[in-house]
Amino acid sequence: MRFVLTVLDGHETILACTDTSMAPIIIIELYARRYTIEGTFRALNQDVSAFSNRFWTLEMPKLDRYAESGEEDRAAYVTGKVGREKVLNAFDANERYAFCGVMALGLLQMISLKFYADNANVNLRYQRTPPKKLPSEAAVADCLRKSIFRLLANNPELAISRKILGLMRDPGYIYGKKIA
Repeated sequence: MRFVLTVLDGHETILACTDTSMAPIIIIELYARRYTIEGTFRALNQDVSAFSNRFWTLEMPKLDRYAESGEEDRAAYVTGKVGREKVLNAFDANERYAFCGVMALGLLQMISLKFYADNANVNLRYQRTPPKKLPSEAAVADCLRKSIFRLLANNPELAISRKILGLMRDPGYIYGKKIA
């Protein structure tokens, strides 16, 4: 183990690393990145719910919480081409859902960067007082939730507005499902 002592603003911290060949400055940089990564996971989880949905299939065996450490993986119990394909499709759906959450978070960050300077008086929610910097992803998401339908209605020339209005006018489209 390699230990690195850091002193920042009078606070001493000891960082540990299992790679003894790594330079101390690299260890400090990796620890600093760790907290930004954790902040991103928090935003993905709380602001866009990227990990809230789980796609499942009956073909997948239930998790045995008391399984021995040397036991075979439960996915190995899935036999048959159809069963394996269903399990793979469920895993693929989970990954796609999380990817869509990452894309949504990126869009929230882009909106924050691009449009906040143009609309500094926009009604965003804050925990206590408005910050002097850019709003968080949570503040932008809350603002969008409250104004997205007004934005679409005021901009009927947008492709997304035309698509939604076309679906709403379609007599075969009821409650989000196309009737055959």
